[in-house]
Parts: sequence; C-alpha cells; structure tokens
Amino acid sequence: MIDLLFFAVAGIALIVGMQRIARWRRRTTGSGPIALQLVALALAFVFLAPATQAFASAVIPSLGRLLSNVCTLVAAFGFIQLQLHVNYPPAEVKERLRPRVVVLIAVLAGLVIAFFLGQRPVGLGVFDYRGQHWLVIYALLYSVYLSVALIDLLRLAVRSVLNTRGYLRAGMAVMGTGYVLGLLYTGNKIQYVIRSTLGPVSAEPRCAGPFSSLLCTLSVGLPALSVLVIVIGLSIPTVGRRIGRLAEWWDLRRAYEGLEPLWKAFYDAMPQIALTSPQGVEGQVPRRDMPLRLYRRVVEVRDGALILNPYRRDADTAAHRDRGVALGLDGEALAAAIEAADLAVALGRYTSGGGRGGGITPASPSHDDLQDEATWLESVSRAFAERRIAPVEDRTAAER
Repeated sequence: MIDLLFFAVAGIALIVGMQRIARWRRRTTGSGPIALQLVALALAFVFLAPATQAFASAVIPSLGRLLSNVCTLVAAFGFIQLQLHVNYPPAEVKERLRPRVVVLIAVLAGLVIAFFLGQRPVGLGVFDYRGQHWLVIYALLYSVYLSVALIDLLRLAVRSVLNTRGYLRAGMAVMGTGYVLGLLYTGNKIQYVIRSTLGPVSAEPRCAGPFSSLLCTLSVGLPALSVLVIVIGLSIPTVGRRIGRLAEWWDLRRAYEGLEPLWKAFYDAMPQIALTSPQGVEGQVPRRDMPLRLYRRVVEVRDGALILNPYRRDADTAAHRDRGVALGLDGEALAAAIEAADLAVALGRYTSGGGRGGGITPASPSHDDLQDEATWLESVSRAFAERRIAPVEDRTAAER
C-alpha cells in the first residue's frame, strides 16, 4: 500500500514535470526550474518507496533514504526559488538566493557525513536512534532544514496570495496548504527524534499502510498528501488558463455557428462575399483557429449587408419596428429583429432583381472588438432564422 501511494505521487509529479520540460524545450518562460523541482520530488518518493529502499540497501544500507532526503531538500530549495520569482524582481531574487544556496550545500554535506558515520540498518531505512548520535544529527539536520524551508515557503506563499490574482492566487493558496501539511510532518519528525534520543521510544515505527495509525499518517501519509497538494497548486494556473482558453474558444465557436443562417443566405445569393473559395473557408483554415474563422465570417456577413444597403427602405424599417413593438420586443432584441427583417426584404429584392430602395445605411450598434460585433450579428442571424418579425411583403416586382 505504501509503495502504491509513493509511486502514484511520484508518477503524478513526474508527468507534470515532463510536461513542463516539453514546454521548456519550446522556450516557455519559467517551465525549466519548475520541471526540475517536480522531477526531484518524483525521485524523492521513488527512492523512499519500501521496494526501492530494499533494493538500494543491498548496495549501501539505507541508501534509498539518503537519496530521497537529498532530492526532497533540493526540491524544497527549488520551490523557494520559484516563490521568490513570483514575489521579487530577478536582481533581488539572486541576492536572496545566495545565502540559501550556501545553507543548502552545507546541510547536504552534513547529511552525507552523518549518514555514513552512523550505523544504518539494512532494508527499509527505519532508524533506531538510541545510542546513534550520528543518526540523530542526520534526522534533525534534515527535519530542521526542511521545516525552515517550509516556513520560508509558507511566508512567500502568503505574500503571493496577497499580491497576485486569479488562477495564480488560487494556486499559491493551495500550495500554502501543502506547506502546512509538510510542517505537520516535520514537526512530528523532530519531536519523535528527540523523544527517541531521551529514551521513551527507540525506533521509528513500521507501518503496514500510510494511514494505518495516527503516527503512520503523520510520518508516511502526510508527506505524500503534502506533495500531492503542492503539485495540484502548482498546476492550477496552467490548467486554469487552459480552461479559460477552452471556454473562450467555445464561445467563439458558438458565435460562429450562430452566424451560419445569415451567412449561408448571403453566400447562396452573393458568393462573392467569400474571402476565399468555399473549400478554403472550410478546409484550409484550421478548425482550432476559431478567432480567424469567426473574423472571416463576420467580415463576410458585413460585406453581404453592405451589398444589400441599396435595396433597403426606411418604410420597411418603420413597419418592422411597429410589428416588433406589437410583439413585445424592446431594446437590443428589437433592434436585432428589425435588422434581420430588413435584411430579409433587401435580400429578396436583390435575388429577384427588384428595384432598389432608398439606399439607407442601417443604424447598427457600435462595437469595439470582434467578440461584441460577432455577438450582435449572431443575434441578428438568429432573428433572421426564426423570422422573429415577419418581413413586409415586397411589391416591387409585382408593380413592375
């Protein structure tokens, strides 16, 4: 069960790390350092898994524990670097990192020395601290440094939450929760080592599962939960932005499809409005490039409406307004329905070869961007398809 949990957490961290490495190779800013942290975390849990420890101990007793602890501290330092970049300019980040690098190197050197001077057990790296001063130094050095690093990270995360917004703020808040869980783990570790040194307990517990007891939860389950929460928090900004882009794409697609009735009616009568051939509109423009597809459709609909302007009449608009008011329409819904009915009559005159009208220019709402323009034309297109206002009868052809 412990192997399954540790390998699962390692797999999640490694998958996210590999994705970051792929983005780094495409020169995406900031993905490289984050990827290295995640890979370090993944290796920490791989080395800490009982199956890996049993294998590594055949080479050097408790080697898996040393490798796991080193990877954990390197990852913690990497997260500090990340949080500093969120809160400070690059020049200040370098100044703040220098003392931290010195401390990390000193701690890692101390861990290696204490590890090889202590009497380590073969197998799962479960230490017996009674009379083992070097192992006590090793455990305290690791736990105290990690605690200080987590406090540093929590402080920076709180600062980030206060100074950022949106998905980044949410991600930092979740990462802060992961740091708190990590502090519960290190706090329990420190008190347990001290108690072991004083004599009430002699060795670390052997756990059948990560949550089989309170002590096992604190010593085995919490580290995995902490890392899992941190990885989730780290992924929130990226996932959130992707969800936002997907929602935006979907809105553009809905507007694009909403323009279909009006565009098709125009194109059937006036194929010259197409910016390219029908095959180009449908095949050469990637379907994923919805902003371009929508832009082209909006331009084509507007071109069609311009062609129909000479076939419009003020009397039609007035009649359509009266009919819309009688139906209870008002505001933009009324304006869109009037525009749709006017276009329907003008299109009929154009296709039948009827006489031109007064050549009026419709008073359409002004829009500053593509989305607003598309929204307006979409409402006109839907009113056109529904014949929300029945168009007035064109008697021009009959009179002729």
